[in-house]
Amino acid sequence: MFGGSIYGAEERRKKIYVAALAILVVAVAIFVWKSIPRTPLAISWDSGSVQPGGEAILRVTVTNNSNVVVKNAVVFVEPISRYLHVYSKQSLDNNGQDPRVFIIPSLAPGDSAVATYLVKVGATAYAGDHSVSVSVALPGTTYQQFAKIRVM
Repeated sequence: MFGGSIYGAEERRKKIYVAALAILVVAVAIFVWKSIPRTPLAISWDSGSVQPGGEAILRVTVTNNSNVVVKNAVVFVEPISRYLHVYSKQSLDNNGQDPRVFIIPSLAPGDSAVATYLVKVGATAYAGDHSVSVSVALPGTTYQQFAKIRVM
């Protein structure tokens, strides 16, 4: 009678509410994702397993997530298993340095560096998982993760 129909108005209103709710959920998800601190530490092995008496390469990637240059970031790898022995590339190059320590001299904001370790497995190591503790000391905090390698 007045150029419009009230039929379907309720259905349109429901669609608007659903669309608004979807936008709100996406906005909250983005906010939460951005506010979660990202760990500056990533660990990888060159192999998933090793034989007793064998060797593996452990790589620790450190990323500077801050907005300032980080000086002398310290990576420390400590064997949990008594059958593992670690040697940082720096200690192999500079005899006498603590083999568990790798120092990254400078890391610009957003940049990454890789600390490389040779991990030797004792000849009498039992079959199963063996672990190392990986710590990275950055200004204001220390990050720690564990890394396993399987002895076959």
